[in-house]
Amino acid sequence: MENEGDIQPSSKPVLATKTKNATIRATEASAHPTQRTIVILGVERGGTSMVAGVIRALGVDLGKAAGLNHEDPWFLSDDPEVLKDRVAKRNETADVWGFKMPKAVKQLEFWDKTLRNPVYIIVYRNPLAIADSWVQRGTGTLLGALKRIREYHSAALNFLEATQSPVLMVNYERAVQDEMSGRALVQELSSFLELSASPDQEKAALGMITGDGGGYVDLPETYFAMQRAEKAATTSEIATRPKGDKTLQVGEWFDQTKPSMLAPYLTCAVGKPFPKFIRLECDFQPGDNFEQEHDTMFMFYGVEGQQQILGPKELDLKPGQNFFDVETSGKVTEIAFKSSKTPSRYQLDVRVLEAVVNIVEDDRRWATPAKSKATVGRFKKLKMRFAQMLKG
Repeated sequence: MENEGDIQPSSKPVLATKTKNATIRATEASAHPTQRTIVILGVERGGTSMVAGVIRALGVDLGKAAGLNHEDPWFLSDDPEVLKDRVAKRNETADVWGFKMPKAVKQLEFWDKTLRNPVYIIVYRNPLAIADSWVQRGTGTLLGALKRIREYHSAALNFLEATQSPVLMVNYERAVQDEMSGRALVQELSSFLELSASPDQEKAALGMITGDGGGYVDLPETYFAMQRAEKAATTSEIATRPKGDKTLQVGEWFDQTKPSMLAPYLTCAVGKPFPKFIRLECDFQPGDNFEQEHDTMFMFYGVEGQQQILGPKELDLKPGQNFFDVETSGKVTEIAFKSSKTPSRYQLDVRVLEAVVNIVEDDRRWATPAKSKATVGRFKKLKMRFAQMLKG
């Protein structure tokens, strides 16, 4: 008869996977040492923005117009000739560049023939997590999302069976589960893509990883967050000067006849970036054709070293005075505004003031319904920093 101490638990795990890898190199090919084009793809809401943010932070140019989701609108076209022309232009400006486009998974044969030494990063996330994100955002149904995932995964599998190009597959959930996993992802991407990242770049890359469903993160140098304030400030005004063809006088109406028109368009008068913390006061009057229920105002901003203006940030401007506390990277050199509707008529007087230490109880009220939870979450961080400043 066995002693009681000799009895082994019947639920003891066996044959466990010892190493939980977040990445797998799907082909034996290596990235070209000098010239290569990096493509980040997968399913929308499947972690491609997180991986693209890491790669951008490591120093890869993913497009001057890449925004908060690190996607370059230049490559959203479905016209093959347009895409070929844009690839040629990018090849002229950089030896190593790339773009993030989830739907590229459906055009991999085209990209494999068109791109110079292509390198692919395919991101995989739990299909139910992707579908849940789609449903919560109101961008699709459960079955619709699952069918799209099946279509994308099938296309990726067919491509893997035929390609000779380097392919790295990323397991989103494993990559974001903790800091050690995040560091491993950063190191593997740097190694796989033949990048020589600095310690600062690696630190910034790690900061792009926010956890499972943690939302979008700007590069540190392009960080820009806003939070509605309740009352006017008493701080000093920061002098600005107009930029562009149109100089608006206080109280002047502006007729936006083209989608590209921006007004007002302001820079810091002293010729250097605005302070890291500022207050914006916006006196807004909509024209007759501006419908408050459907139309909105957008804000754009320029950053040192960036060739193109960034944004847009949606502003829920009410007729009359609107106040916003703003935190930036300290590298913002210009701000600009436009209507979501063209043609449109509006009156917008903007003053930039020195920062106000303020705490907003409801930081969701200013955001339009289309604003993502990730952005609202970032404003909560701004709120916490203001609270810390107040305590200090």
